[in-house]
Order: sequence, then structure tokens, then C-alpha cells
Amino acid sequence: TSSAKNANTLLRLRDGDDKLHHLSVGRAGWENYYIGQGDDFGWLGYFIGKSQCLQSLCIYYLLDGEQQIHAFSAGIARSQS
Repeated sequence: TSSAKNANTLLRLRDGDDKLHHLSVGRAGWENYYIGQGDDFGWLGYFIGKSQCLQSLCIYYLLDGEQQIHAFSAGIARSQS
């Protein structure tokens, strides 16, 4: 990932952190997941899809790239929450 904050967010999603109910994705510094160079949307989508605690997802920005967006969408489509 592009930052320690993003890595922490992915770990929280992966580990089923029951305090992570809202996730925001974008380019501003206040989001849970700040999009930067080298971020893999496939893993983000996968862990969002596996989360059983996440109640809301706000997407303010996505990088260009059809393959990355498709991987992100495919992961979210498997949502368990």
C-alpha cells in the first residue's frame, strides 16, 4: 500500500475489526483509505467484500484503470455485510 494508514485499514478489514463500521475511500487526508500510487484496489475490494461489520462505504475518488476498478468492484460484489 502507499501508506501505513492504508495498511492498517486493510488489516482491520481482514481481521474483522468490529469497530470499523464506516469506510471512506478518496484523496483527502481524512479518509480511512487514502488513494495513492501503488495501492491495489483488488485487495481493498476483497477485504471490503469479506467484512461482516462494515455498514457503509463512501467512495470519493478512484484511480483510473479499468482492471483495478473491475477488481475492486468484483471484491465488493462478494459483500457479506
